[in-house]
Amino acid sequence: DVNHYYVLNSESDELAIYANGEVVKTYSDVYDENSIRDEDDNIYYVVRTGSSSKDRKTSVIKADGTEIFTNNLGFSIRAITKDGSVLAYDYGCSYNCPNDEEREEGYYLYDKDGKRIYDRTYRISNIGQGYFVAQSGNTYYDENVKYTLLDSQGKELISGTEYTEFAVEDHGMLLARKPEGGSSYKYKYVLLNKEYKPVVEFDADGVELTDNYLRIKDGEKYRYFLLKDSKEFFSE
Repeated sequence: DVNHYYVLNSESDELAIYANGEVVKTYSDVYDENSIRDEDDNIYYVVRTGSSSKDRKTSVIKADGTEIFTNNLGFSIRAITKDGSVLAYDYGCSYNCPNDEEREEGYYLYDKDGKRIYDRTYRISNIGQGYFVAQSGNTYYDENVKYTLLDSQGKELISGTEYTEFAVEDHGMLLARKPEGGSSYKYKYVLLNKEYKPVVEFDADGVELTDNYLRIKDGEKYRYFLLKDSKEFFSE
């Protein structure tokens, strides 16, 4: 924004972060940079430095210049939550790993202090509001792919589930999708309450989501659920 920004000198690979017109942080030997926002639209800068794979480093910096995360593996930062947890992607040894040839490509979660809170997995997706979904294997090659719902601290809320996708709104209610009858092309949607227990299943068609309730078509009738507690309050 107009009060917080960074400037890169591409000739010298030096970067300066400005806050309210003043330089608050500088980096040299920069080879990649971008900005990223959390769920509350707070801005962070991601700066990757190092002239070779031996001295690669990735840093995440708040708009005021405070560095909240650094890792010497040269991670790519994919998402950050409002409580400071970081979703990182490690390229593994596809980019030369001297003395560390066993490093595998994959996703990790770190907390705001840089501590790893969820170990490597094939894919982790940020679905917003402090939730992540971890996928155990490659969808195209593994027959028994499983999905795990995580909070922003890496705690497993739903483990090894048949659900394949999740969506979450500001009110905390969860919608999940699962294959129907073993088919990978036909799905049912499931409404989960705050304890992550299924409340009702319904088809994808005829779903209406408002600020206060969910309206779904169930056979020949419509059913209404309050978003604050996922309770059914009316049907017609």
